[in-house]
This record gives sequence, C-alpha cells and structure tokens, in this order.
Amino acid sequence: MNFHPLPPVKLVRELLTYFPDTGVFRWKKTLSNRAKAGSQAGGPNGKGYVEIKIDKKVYKAHRLAWLHVYEQDPGQSEIDHEDLNKGNNSIGNLRLVTRKQNNENMPMLKNNTSGVRGVSYQKKNDIWTAYIYHNKNRIHLGSFKDLSLAAMARQNAEAKMFTHSGIKEKP
Repeated sequence: MNFHPLPPVKLVRELLTYFPDTGVFRWKKTLSNRAKAGSQAGGPNGKGYVEIKIDKKVYKAHRLAWLHVYEQDPGQSEIDHEDLNKGNNSIGNLRLVTRKQNNENMPMLKNNTSGVRGVSYQKKNDIWTAYIYHNKNRIHLGSFKDLSLAAMARQNAEAKMFTHSGIKEKP
C-alpha cells in the first residue's frame, strides 16, 4: 500500500483540535459551509475509516491522529486499530505496524460458525480445532472436545505471536 505524505504537523494543529481519548477531530476555524469552527471534522468513508479533507486532499483520521500526537508522519508504515473498529481513532487504540502485522489482526470472517476467531468445529469427529495463520501458513494448534479450550489455545498462540512478532511500540 502506498500512502501519500501527510500535511505538516503545524498546519494540522492550526486547523484541527484532536481529542486523544475519543479520537475525534474538530475544526478550529471555519473553512467552508461544511467545515465550521467547533464542528466535528471528517466522516466515515465507504469502508468505515474516518477521512478528513485538508487543502483539497483526503487523509485518514487515524494517520492524522498519529501525526498530531507523535509529530511524525508514519510514512509507509500502517496504523492498526487494535480493537478492529476503524472509526475508533483514540490514540490508545492505534499502533504502528507492518502490513504483515496488520493482516494478523483482522476481524473474524463472516462465515465463522464457532464465534471464535481461529476455531472451527469438525462435525464428523465432534471436536473443535484451533489454528492461527503466520507467514501465510496455517498452524494447527490442536483439537479439543470443548470450545473454551480451543479458544484458549488460540488466544495463547495469538498473545505469544504478537508479543514476539516485533509490533512497534508507540514512540
């Protein structure tokens, strides 16, 4: 994915107030009928991300939040929403990650029948199978008679993988 450079942090701070606890941006001054002082800046795009238009260019709010707080453009790194809510741009919910790491933190697939990511039911054998993907490989974590044990195996593997996968900390 190619990201275009963000505007200078000075300009962003002149135009917008950012509330780190809520992730909301508000316009500091009136720029148009849509961008009035005190009103919420931006809105959701078709994919759920909040976008804000500055100088006729559209920017993702989570990238602007990172810039606003840490005074650095994330460049080609991605910003992950830890809770998977693309509209939650609170700074505590954002982390700088690689593409691979961002792919590992994806929501549960719509065809999931167990209700637990990385756990499927094998009707033929009456067991729950836990698995996780890493480096494009599906890793079998075990087969269990109980859904909660399979879910626990998946959670443990996920925690171990994210702890050791080099997810970048906030600056």
